[in-house]
Amino acid sequence: MDSTIKTWHIHIKGLVQGVGYRPLIYKLAIDYNLNGFVKNGTDGLHVIINSTEETAEKFLLDASKNFVPELATISSANKKLIENKVYEDFTIVHDAAPSGFTELSMTPDFALCQDCREEMSDPDNRRFNYGFITCTKCGPRFSIIQSLPYDRARTEMDNFKMCQNCLSEYHDVTNRRYFSQTNSCTTCGVQMSLYNYKKEQLSTASNEICSLIINAWNEGKIVAIKGIGGFLLCCDASNNEAVSFLRVWKNRPSKPLALMYPSINSANNISLSPHERKTLMGPKSPIVLLSKTEGTAYHKNICDNSDRLGVMIPYAPVFQLLLSRFKKPIVATSANKSHSPIIYQNEIAINNLSEIAQYILTNDRNILIPQDDSVITYTSINAQKIILRRSRGLAPNYINSDLELKLETDQVLAMGADLKSSFALFKNSMIHTSPFLGNLSEYEVQKYFKNILNHFLELLLIKPNTILLDKHPEYVSHQLGLKYASEWNLKTLSIQHHHAHFCALLGEHALQNSNDKILGVIWDGTGFGLDDNIWGSEFFVYEEQQFHRCAHLTYFKHIAHDKMSKEPRLSALAILAASSYKEAHLREKFTKAEWNIYDVLLKKDDTIKTSSMGRFFDALASILGIQDIQTYEGEAAGRIEVLARSYFKKCDYHIEIESYFSIDEDHKLHPKEVLEKVIIDVDKGIPKTEIAAKFHLTLVCWIEAVAQSQECKKIGFSGGVFQNSLLVDLIIIQLKNKFKLYFHKDLAPNDENIAFGQLIYASIRK
Repeated sequence: MDSTIKTWHIHIKGLVQGVGYRPLIYKLAIDYNLNGFVKNGTDGLHVIINSTEETAEKFLLDASKNFVPELATISSANKKLIENKVYEDFTIVHDAAPSGFTELSMTPDFALCQDCREEMSDPDNRRFNYGFITCTKCGPRFSIIQSLPYDRARTEMDNFKMCQNCLSEYHDVTNRRYFSQTNSCTTCGVQMSLYNYKKEQLSTASNEICSLIINAWNEGKIVAIKGIGGFLLCCDASNNEAVSFLRVWKNRPSKPLALMYPSINSANNISLSPHERKTLMGPKSPIVLLSKTEGTAYHKNICDNSDRLGVMIPYAPVFQLLLSRFKKPIVATSANKSHSPIIYQNEIAINNLSEIAQYILTNDRNILIPQDDSVITYTSINAQKIILRRSRGLAPNYINSDLELKLETDQVLAMGADLKSSFALFKNSMIHTSPFLGNLSEYEVQKYFKNILNHFLELLLIKPNTILLDKHPEYVSHQLGLKYASEWNLKTLSIQHHHAHFCALLGEHALQNSNDKILGVIWDGTGFGLDDNIWGSEFFVYEEQQFHRCAHLTYFKHIAHDKMSKEPRLSALAILAASSYKEAHLREKFTKAEWNIYDVLLKKDDTIKTSSMGRFFDALASILGIQDIQTYEGEAAGRIEVLARSYFKKCDYHIEIESYFSIDEDHKLHPKEVLEKVIIDVDKGIPKTEIAAKFHLTLVCWIEAVAQSQECKKIGFSGGVFQNSLLVDLIIIQLKNKFKLYFHKDLAPNDENIAFGQLIYASIRK
């Protein structure tokens, strides 16, 4: 062998397994005429080659930058010289799974790719109408992983032995399914079974199953269908009776429902931006909230009080199979009752969903990690992406090559918050984030949380030595974390809720070590404050790794505990408790007994106070007669956003109205003063749309004033209030030329980011 030819080890880390990387490396090595091998490891992808240093450098550049698989995300790539060994050819190596060490990103589930979509609709293709078609670019990954590294033998696909045709594809380097770990077909693959509401198995034949389901939809029936992450309840979106029945069963009287359209072209009448189209058609394929357009018919009882429509296309082949025949949109919503986890196991689905569904369509590929559908929206003017739910396709990884995270200990569990619970794990400088798990106040969600956490710990071989908690002592996540700490003899660190929000934003933009002053605007509904009050409209200056709370709404009484977040009238009453307008504008919203009870509560000196921005929005909704009692979180605030957006749309976002803005010398905004100005406008007959617009503008003016007072040129935004796409647009329009603005990119602004933020906080405080 030429003396200049040595043996090189190339190590690529990140999201590199289950994305067709090994076949790509194989083809690249053949093109380079190199010998050696490629294999998966528990710390990424390993490539060994015999080559000159110059060739090895070029190969590394091509392998990690120029020819990276579409689905891969690289966190690092490097080469090093190792002990010389001569190889006769280039191969893909399957090693037995190592134990005791894991430094690997888990691959998310990917939506049906265009190639497979076309194949399954081709009568001449052997996978014609096969509802579980996959290739290296699409199909389940995360939901079926038993252990790492990712190989068929360590997934639920190990139960299906490939037929000769599939094996030939699997070993053919020129084939799209070369080393596709989920490869299967009608001969050797996943089998469907259809059950009726009597729990009787009716059929396993694809054509018969499709006919029965489509007939059921046409008759106004509901069908439960097992997708990638769990069962969905589906019905004809145009059948109001079926939709109403579904709403009653789910105890979801008014929250918008998502529609699944047969194809991207069939949704064209909704008006798609390039960003929205790309997201719907991409490998993550979440639900995307699209703006309603004038002149377009929308199905009744889907999203009546919203100006946005949740749309997705068939991301799993089984839905493509059905909707290509039905040719109309269906409602597709998680198969669970309100606040409960999604049902994902066949037996439980057959037993529990028979009371709502005419048919239950199962299959014999087990789901190990269930997930809801992810939800994304884009702001109307600036196309700023906002993740509303981070789950299927987006979880479980967080990869940011700019973020270097060092903690005091090498294995950490962050428990997150309660309402939109998720957890995060840290090991060997890597962050693993769970999908959205639900509201931990529900017992079933608590069990679900524990099961998913245990699965993560086993998959990643993690044994935490520190647990991070939200500071709220009554949070289930806090109490559960203390229980784990006691059982495992671990230390804990409690972190203030809004500090965690701000840290999540800092971490996403790798700003935690910044030398610049950064203003954090952290607005949400509830967070236990350092003064034992309920915070929610917080401004922090972050400087020299310290947090200084510099402004917030002036406090008002927090009454009736969780009831306050469900009844906007209570927020209005609390804010206007000492106002002369209280009696005339609020009295009729309460019975005499209620009025007297709440009057007593408001006069107590020891009542906890709040600075909640979420409750401020609620109060406005009540004053405007929009919503006194809401049926789901954020309903009232969402309706205020809709009103305001309709105003700004009509004036083409040219902002000429006066706001309600005025602050005191401490840069605090007074909710009472704002609502009193609102009431004056109401009495004048000012349109509700204009009042809602002035309210939004007031908040933008406040942000600018606080930033100027603190001499901050950089502003970051986190918290559930920044799910409000209009508010985000207005902030960008008004402030982008004056400040550097930071919004969440790959995390939701809501409480799903708390666990990630807790990890960042711990790194700052190490």
